Amino acid sequence: MRLTLALGEIMREWLKVLVWAAPIVVVLGCDPSPQRPVADRSDNESSDSANELPVNRSEVDESSRLPLWKPDESDLTELDGPYDFGDYEFRPPRAFKLLRSNHREMGMRMDIWMGKIREDETYAQLLVMISEPSIQNTKFSLKKTLRATVDQVRMRRSDWTEEEFEEGQVNGISFVRTSWSGVATDAAREGLAGRKMHGVVYLAIHNERVISIMCQDVAPDHATSLEFGHLAAKTFAARPQSEMEH
Repeated sequence: MRLTLALGEIMREWLKVLVWAAPIVVVLGCDPSPQRPVADRSDNESSDSANELPVNRSEVDESSRLPLWKPDESDLTELDGPYDFGDYEFRPPRAFKLLRSNHREMGMRMDIWMGKIREDETYAQLLVMISEPSIQNTKFSLKKTLRATVDQVRMRRSDWTEEEFEEGQVNGISFVRTSWSGVATDAAREGLAGRKMHGVVYLAIHNERVISIMCQDVAPDHATSLEFGHLAAKTFAARPQSEMEH
C-alpha cells in the first residue's frame, strides 16, 4: 500500500513538469556540495555564444570540448546491472527500488525508482524520461531546454537556489546539468510541505530525443541517496546497434 501511495505522489509531481516542459527525460539526484545562489542568467547565457545555436550540431565536434563525466570504478559496486530503455541503458542504484517501468505519457517514456521509505514517509526519487524522436526537439539549445525544465520544479519550491549550468559528456552524449535546493510549498503533500529538498537534473538531446535524468530527496537525509543519483546518471549510454538486434 505504501508503495502504491508513493507511486501516485511521484506521478502527480512529475506530470506537472511534463505538462509545461514536455518532452523531457529526467533522473533526479542530489548534489551533496554546498549550494550557491544562481548567477545572473543573462551573464551565464552570454558566456558561451555557442549556447544559442541549434543542438543538432556535430556531436563529435561538440562533445570533444566537454569534460568527461564518469563514475569512479570503486563506486560501481553501488549500482545494479544495466537497465534497458531500448536504445539506451543505465545502471540504477542498488539501494533504489524500481517503482514504474516504461510508463508512457504525453509522447515520452518514464521510468521511476525510489529509495527506502523512512519513518517520516519521505524517500528519494529517481526519474528517467526519454521522449519520442522529433525534429522539434533540436530547435532549442540544451541550456534553454534545461532552463524550462528547472523552472517548472522551481514553481513548487520557495527559498530556491541553484548552481550554474554545467556541460559535460557521458559516454559520448553531451549533457547539461544543474543542482538545486528549495523548500516544498504548501502545494506538496501532507508531511512534505515546508521541508528542505535537494536535487539535480541532467539533460541531453540525442538522436532527436530529449533525455532527462533527475533525482531529489529531503534534507537532512538527502546526501547519500542522491550521490547515487549522480552516479547512475554518469552511466547513461546509447546501446550498440548489435545488442539491440538480439
